Amino acid sequence: MEKEFIERQYRRIQRRIAKYKDPGRIRDELLSGDVSPYTKYKQQILIPILEKTLRKIEQGKYGICEKCGKPIERKRLELVPAAELCLSCINENAGFGVVIPAAGSSGRMGFPKLFLPFDEKENFLQHITGVYNKNSANSIVVVVNKDDFARIDASEYPANVHFTVNKTPEKGRFYSLMLGVSELKEKNQVFIQNVDNPFIDKDLIRRLLKGIANHDFCVPVYDKKPGHPVLINRRVMNEIVNTGNPETQNLRLLLKHCDRGEVQVKTADIHANINTRDDYIRYGFNPGLLPSVF
Repeated sequence: MEKEFIERQYRRIQRRIAKYKDPGRIRDELLSGDVSPYTKYKQQILIPILEKTLRKIEQGKYGICEKCGKPIERKRLELVPAAELCLSCINENAGFGVVIPAAGSSGRMGFPKLFLPFDEKENFLQHITGVYNKNSANSIVVVVNKDDFARIDASEYPANVHFTVNKTPEKGRFYSLMLGVSELKEKNQVFIQNVDNPFIDKDLIRRLLKGIANHDFCVPVYDKKPGHPVLINRRVMNEIVNTGNPETQNLRLLLKHCDRGEVQVKTADIHANINTRDDYIRYGFNPGLLPSVF
């Protein structure tokens, strides 16, 4: 790797560290007593990663894959200056996992959304896990609350589905996400799938897996607006698991400062959030299948 490129990367990383430390902003937040989640994220996660990369450059080890010892692709380093793994190691046999955070109370729906009928044969959760299972997901982690867990019959789901109980769902969705991702540490890529958006299919899974190359995460986009699901790499997984205060964090904020890949799609279904009976009907589901609670 030529000296000029390495020196340019060094200066680029130095500028990013200086920007992230931003002493004026940090001082103002400390004085106000309101330190933002983004500031904590920069201090706890991003800056240490970038400083580690500077040390690699100084030691003549920059651009070397930490797993196989081979050079990391230059295009990948241009997009992700602090990349630690080459593309081959990222994709090597680990397969991908899926996290479905579903521990919420479904208050607006008045009925647990994971059990909503998809059709006469399946509920939302059965359909979603079935599609991922048929398309090579190694492990699927569904995070639920204790009440919904009591209603689940594991035999009705694929064998690679594991249910994790969030005992404190009041901590929020990000905490459920953290619990799920922490069980998939061996995976290089993980889909984050909302249970209230059951519109996942083989083509979207395939395109997102292809689109994440050289990026930290990948999202489908329709009409310039990103949607679901989100596919993240190991770096983002580590940041989620190591978040200090999950109650104050959210995925959108965390991903805002990561490198994003996109795949363009032709349907607005990626924007769906089925939170009410009206939503359920508007997206074409049969209201006659809904339980008597409605």
